[in-house]
Order: sequence, then C-alpha cells, then structure tokens
Amino acid sequence: MSYPIQGWPSQAEDMQVGVLSLDSLLIDKPAASLFMRCDTNEFSTVGIHQGDLLIVERGREAKTGDLVVCAVDGEFRIGFLDVEAGQLATATERLALCGPAAFAIEGVVIRSIRCWHPIPELSPSSCGL
Repeated sequence: MSYPIQGWPSQAEDMQVGVLSLDSLLIDKPAASLFMRCDTNEFSTVGIHQGDLLIVERGREAKTGDLVVCAVDGEFRIGFLDVEAGQLATATERLALCGPAAFAIEGVVIRSIRCWHPIPELSPSSCGL
C-alpha cells in the first residue's frame, strides 16, 4: 500500500546546490595549510577576535600588507608585514625583520573564521597564537 505525499513543497528544494565543502571553498592548498586559533583581541579593529580560526598557508610568498604568522624568539606572533620598512606591525609594536631577535615567517593568513561559540576540540595549547 502506498500513501500519497501530503503537505506543501519545501521552498528549500529550489535552493539545493549540491554538496558544499568548506575545505574546497576556503583552502587553496590543503597540504600547505593549517588552522590556528587567535587567543588575543589585539586585531579586533581589523575583524579578527579572540577565538577566531585563522587559515594559514605555508610557502605562500608574503607581501607588504599581508597578515602573517611569524616565529619571534620561539613564540608565534601575528602581524602585518611591511617588506619595504623591514618590519612586522603587531597591534602593539613594530618588530624589525632583522636584528637580534630570531625571526621567521611561518605562513600567510589567507582566511579568518569567526567562532561565535567555543570549539572544544581546539584547545589553546594545541593551536593558539
């Protein structure tokens, strides 16, 4: 015995677009990309807040104006790169790219994702900045 389909058709049926993969939408080079979580509000003026996820691409050429992740004296820092001035501008200071500090650009931030609720799988010690 079959039953007739009852009710109104869903408006969402007209809007189906297939499978959506955030990986393919947000990550250009999966093998060279990693996620980090921002643990400061220093960059809230540019829209990056504490708890946001940053997608960092290693191996991308960093240019002036890029938001980059750097290792400065063994500590991860994020800041805007100024190649001409030879500086990394963090929210609170300008760091020289050469000099006494051990400095290495680890990657370029290509995306940031706002997290409205905490993600328990991502502990600050495992991927925080």
